[in-house]
Order: sequence, then structure tokens, then C-alpha cells
Amino acid sequence: VRNFFLDCPDFPAMWTGEVLGEITAGAISGAAGILFSHPIDVAKVRIQSSSGPYSGGSLSSVFSGTLRAEGAAGLYKGLVPPLCGVAAYQAVCFGSFESASRSLELSDAFGGDAGSTRRVVAAGMAAGAATTLVTTPVDLCKIRMQLDRRSGLRETTVDCVRRIVRTSGAGGLYHGLTACLVRDVASMGLYFYVYEECKFFFRDVFGGGGNGSAGAAEMLAGGFAGSAACGSVIWADNIKTRIQEVLPPAAGSGGSPSYAKSVHGMYREGGFRSFFRECVLFSPSPFVCVCAVCVPSRKIHAVVARIAKSWGPKT
Repeated sequence: VRNFFLDCPDFPAMWTGEVLGEITAGAISGAAGILFSHPIDVAKVRIQSSSGPYSGGSLSSVFSGTLRAEGAAGLYKGLVPPLCGVAAYQAVCFGSFESASRSLELSDAFGGDAGSTRRVVAAGMAAGAATTLVTTPVDLCKIRMQLDRRSGLRETTVDCVRRIVRTSGAGGLYHGLTACLVRDVASMGLYFYVYEECKFFFRDVFGGGGNGSAGAAEMLAGGFAGSAACGSVIWADNIKTRIQEVLPPAAGSGGSPSYAKSVHGMYREGGFRSFFRECVLFSPSPFVCVCAVCVPSRKIHAVVARIAKSWGPKT
């Protein structure tokens, strides 16, 4: 981070322009993507859980059962935590990736064209590690709320946070941190690599001309990258759900089972299949989600960057 600031003498102007546009557009389009895909995420978590009527079931059974027992609102349980965290996630992800890329560019192993692929992957992995500071507590609260099948009284996000802190202390909000690191470090490294490769490929396919071609290339690149990243770590996401579905242990009680013990328990329960529940169904969903919000995101980014640039220093 220090090198990032030192290498950017015009950082205030950049922050009020390009970076602010990226973060704001990412936050707004990310929120739209969450609203669009949240019912599928609720179904995914309930299928991945170790208990309950939907454990190991199908998408249709989760949707029909949830609608019948909890109404349409049941498909949007746990929506508030990711919506509240999307801006912080975008800021941490974007800032970490750019900072890591600039730092790695100075090294012999990652500098120049020959090291560009390694640099993208390594910077993406660094961004994935940094984002777990946001994703761990957000996912913990989201999963706890999504697995609440009560149709009447519903636990709010504030109630969920209070219950975790009261039982396990503030550290309880980071229950499942190791599982998030395993999932996000691997998926983000792959995401940025596939995104960069697909972006240049589709720009060549579309002739590389005009904003329309660039937008289509970025939309398809984001869709393929999201599907590849999510599909490659569905096993890690299953493990994370199993760990976070259990309330964090009380402070001073000796802690929760290790990541390795959780993996061993899942394997003993259902073999390798328990790590890949519904992987074929859910890995394409990011493609649809990204394609649905990519074009609005680019337009928002352009507008915000133009407004923010007008606030910066005049030359």
C-alpha cells in the first residue's frame, strides 16, 4: 500500500476520478447483481447445508418448499449483509489488486510482458486474501439468516451480529476465515486471469473498435471469468457453508473444529460427492448475473468518473 501511494504523486486526482468511478460503479452494479442472484444463493446454501429438509435436494424443491412455507420473502433472506458489504468489498478488491500489481511489476519475476500473466494471477490472489476481511463476517451473517426457515419472526442483521458477538465475542464474526481464504484466494486468482485473457480475445473477435465492442468484450469476459472462478471452488464453498452454518463457539470454549477436521467429516459423511453438490447448476449462474449488470456498470462508471474528475484539481 505504501508503494502504491509513493508511485502515484497525483493520487488525489486519480482517486476522485477513475478509482472513485470504478468503486461506485462496482458497488451499484454489484448490488444489482446481488438482488438478481440472491434467490439462487439462498437455494445453494440450503442445498449445501448438513441438515434441514432441503439438504442435498434440488433447486426446484428448494424454491417450491420455500415459497410454500415462507413466501417470496424467504428467497431473499440474508439479503442485507451482502448489500451492506458490497461497497467495502469493491474498494478492498480494487485497491488490493491495483496495489499488488504495481508492487509486483517492480520485481524481476513478475515484471515485463513475460511476467504479466503471473502478475495478474498473484495480484488476484492477494486481492482475494484481502477481501476475506469483508466476506467472512458478511457470509457468516448471510448464511445464518438464509438457513432460518421461520415464516413469521425473522432475525435482522443487527440481531444476528449481536447474537454472535454476545456468544463468541467480536472474533466470532470471523468464524470460517480459513475456509474463506481457501475459496477466495484461489477463485480470485483464476478470475482475474480468465478475465484478462477473455477480454483481449473478445476484443480481437469484435474487431477492437468502438465502445460497444469494448462493452461486449468486457461483459463476456466477466461472465466467463465469474463462471470459471465459482465453478472451480464449489467444493471450497461447500466446506465454508458447512463450517459457517454452525454458530461460532462461545469465547473460551476451546474453539471450533479445524478446517481439516471439517473436510474429513464431510468426506466420511458422503464421500467426494458431498463437496460438489449442485456444482453443474450453480457454476453458470455468475455468467448470467455478470452479463445482466455489466453494461449498466460501464455506463455508471463513465458518469461517476466524469463527475468526480470535475471535482479534482484543474490543470
